[in-house]
Amino acid sequence: MTKEAVAYQLWAAVEDERLKRGWTAVRMAEHLGLPRNTISRLKTSPRPPHVGTVHTIADSLGIDREEAEEMAGLRPPTSARTGAVSVREAIQRDWFYTEEQRRAMLAIVDAFDRDNGGRQD
Repeated sequence: MTKEAVAYQLWAAVEDERLKRGWTAVRMAEHLGLPRNTISRLKTSPRPPHVGTVHTIADSLGIDREEAEEMAGLRPPTSARTGAVSVREAIQRDWFYTEEQRRAMLAIVDAFDRDNGGRQD
């Protein structure tokens, strides 16, 4: 069993900004002054990135450093900033899935909900 990426939210913020600007991943890495693989690891690594990396991203994208640290898993989220979304909403928002994949993932979520009596712990 693999661990969840702790800095996924920070990666998503970088990716959202990259897409808004119409940049390639290479161009975004150049803008941030970081290796592209450092940014890619935010999406998958079960370990948080170095605080310096997080601050570089925050400063480059105009994100509050403390908020970026929360998104990177370096500090617990504050209740005002959790921005928690349901699994269903996360699947629906993720641009990476095709429509077919999205439908399959949502069907799995529905099956879990049915099996757990609708509990969303």
